[in-house]
Amino acid sequence: MLVAGFYLRVAEAEFVNTGKQPKNRAYKLKVLTVYLRNEPGALFSLTKTLSAHEVKDIGFSVSEAQQFGICRIYFPFDSDLHDVVESLRGEGLPVKELTILGLDIESIFTLNNLLEKLSRSGINVDYCCIFPSEGAQKRIAAMKVDLESVRPILEELPGMAVQY
Repeated sequence: MLVAGFYLRVAEAEFVNTGKQPKNRAYKLKVLTVYLRNEPGALFSLTKTLSAHEVKDIGFSVSEAQQFGICRIYFPFDSDLHDVVESLRGEGLPVKELTILGLDIESIFTLNNLLEKLSRSGINVDYCCIFPSEGAQKRIAAMKVDLESVRPILEELPGMAVQY
């Protein structure tokens, strides 16, 4: 099972006084990591549960391993996921909920600049996914990093608004 579906819709932030949004924005996202059996119908079972809970505004990715798939489901930070998590666990699926970094970025150059600074600072990126942003020229990067360690670096990037 190798599936990659990327789509994430994140509400635009309001910027007071400037009337203008910065080129890039950093914020928190929630992610559920679900381990699926590598068999027909496993992904359907997951999406059926998400649909039953009317989960909206998500992005997801599924990667393949020998015996199972690793599905990451991305949500806006203010999402209440308790019922979804309980339903998935009730179906016997291992689920882990994390808070990760979300970035609205204008180009891959912004991501490259950030990754260079993180590398020089000894900060590891455990994983990163890039999503197209709905109706915009920007992209959304979802990164598992230490949020507090990366914050000062984000604040130094030109055109970056840090909102967490």
